[in-house]
Amino acid sequence: MPVDIGSPKVRLLLAVLLSRPDRPVPSELLMTALWGERPPRSARKNLQLYVHLLRKALGPERIERQGDGYRVVAGDALDATRFERLALQAEEALRQGETAGAQELHGEALRCWNGAAFAEFLDTEAVATRAARLEELRLAVHERWADCGLALGRHAEVVVELTELLPRHPFRESLRGQLMTALYRSGRQAEAFELYRRTHALYGTELGVEPGPGLQRLHQAMLRGDEGLMPSPVPVAALMPVGANPYRGLPAFTSSDHDRFFGRDRLCGLLWERVERFPVVVVFGASGSGKTSLLAAGLLGRIRRDTTARWQPVMMTPTDQPVKQLAAALAEHERPAGQELLVVDQFEELFTVCSDPTVREEFVAGLLAASHAGTKVVLSVRADFFVQMTGLSELAPALMSEAQLLVGPPSAAELRELIVRPADLEGCSVDADLLATVVAEASGAAAALPLVSHALRETWRNRAGRTLTLAAYQAGGGMHGAIAQTAEHVYAELEPAEQDLVRRLMQRLISLDEDGVRDSRRRVPRTELDGMGPAAAVADVVDELVAARLVVVDEDRVEIAHEALIVAWPRLRAWLSEDRRRLVVRQRLTAAARVWQQSGRDAGGLYRGSGLAEARPHRSELNLLEREFLAASEELS
Repeated sequence: MPVDIGSPKVRLLLAVLLSRPDRPVPSELLMTALWGERPPRSARKNLQLYVHLLRKALGPERIERQGDGYRVVAGDALDATRFERLALQAEEALRQGETAGAQELHGEALRCWNGAAFAEFLDTEAVATRAARLEELRLAVHERWADCGLALGRHAEVVVELTELLPRHPFRESLRGQLMTALYRSGRQAEAFELYRRTHALYGTELGVEPGPGLQRLHQAMLRGDEGLMPSPVPVAALMPVGANPYRGLPAFTSSDHDRFFGRDRLCGLLWERVERFPVVVVFGASGSGKTSLLAAGLLGRIRRDTTARWQPVMMTPTDQPVKQLAAALAEHERPAGQELLVVDQFEELFTVCSDPTVREEFVAGLLAASHAGTKVVLSVRADFFVQMTGLSELAPALMSEAQLLVGPPSAAELRELIVRPADLEGCSVDADLLATVVAEASGAAAALPLVSHALRETWRNRAGRTLTLAAYQAGGGMHGAIAQTAEHVYAELEPAEQDLVRRLMQRLISLDEDGVRDSRRRVPRTELDGMGPAAAVADVVDELVAARLVVVDEDRVEIAHEALIVAWPRLRAWLSEDRRRLVVRQRLTAAARVWQQSGRDAGGLYRGSGLAEARPHRSELNLLEREFLAASEELS
């Protein structure tokens, strides 16, 4: 029976609760959905009134208070929940090899639908995201139903269903491939060829792209008359959705990712040619242009997989102790003269985290001494630090223009390759409208690569079948919103004390530029996190950030996955700008405490006078070592 819910605000409240069925929804999120980013002072009281009205309409047992939020108890009474349950049962039937049963379950799941999901509330972000994911799953269920039909020889049924569905999703390439296959197997080969011809024309006219590799291969197989296209038992595995996410997201590629490093062949060739010709090569480009990935996957990956390569490479970053890091890198392997390749990534750390000009000069002298002894040296630096780099007098003569390599934005063809090829490796396709959208958004943008990679990783997570779609891309936030959406999702799921830990941790992972123009990431020793809070709580927060690929860790250090996070997450930008002076004071104190520890806690390194006065108000923000440093400074004074 229809139920009168009441006013539009009450209806919207129910929609937001139903977008997260059987899960608590924080009051803050509900108020934002109802009134925007600046809810009125009466918002919380009005929210309580709307919840009361919902309980009156639906029954008090349907809306529960949980913590600082509310939960709608929906269960299988909600069509969306039943649809998702049936889709999972159909997937399990496929795993068990029950193709006919799986198709029936897919059909039953599709019959749960009666129009678009949350149609009147799509201007509310929380609801629109849920609606997009349901629609994506609905399309995937359609595709799996068609896969089962093709496997069972029910080609005529598939033709009828997909002929009706395709006009509503003209750029869903997997549907076109299934319909071409169904037509071909039904003896309607001419119509299958005509469908490919129309597809090629549509994609070219509307999007400026060609059909994807999978559809092109299907067309070629039809032209050859391959026997494998005719009806035959289909392995169940071929009907199952794939699992491995082939997109890196924010973290840079590593040397083991050489075979999955696409779209940079031209740059890889130019870098290889320069390394062969020059003793010192400088790679520079904007943050986010892909310098680290080019060095790790493009250069070191090629060397390490080529058994005939004459160089034995090692990669390092300067950190705040560049001379020590250089000595460790050169001592890592015993190599004959002329066979060493030293790659120094993030050379700008020599200016952002190393404040001693004498140490800088000693580091550069060490690099040049290694180069004169036959070691090939490759330096990577952010373009906005290139002028400072040329100011290092001993290094300047080595920076011949021919030995420099600018890493600029990828071309449209390179973007298409790095978007399509990873999905193709996993047996998936990229819809043409998604491909055209990402190419248009990223073309000419110097810092686009980490944004694109993270957006595609989220698109993969949001997909519901073997096709990456524009709807899944938009549900994940797209190129300009995916990072913020991921970060905000992680943040919203944490308790207030954990959220405060995230704030203090992220502030430590950024090296602050005094004027705020060139903030950069900072590698933090794990020991620097000691005393920031309960050890288990700190570890849990770090694990959450690592799982979301916002932060990366190794045996002894923690850092943000990419500097793109600094610009792409508004909450982080606010944390850095709200009280920048306070953060700079705390950053200086961190450095002073570390030097004090390294000097055996020499009293000469303690704070006195104005330094001590500035540091005292920040005691609650300090870690264990910094508090000990401050206490020793106070005792001395």
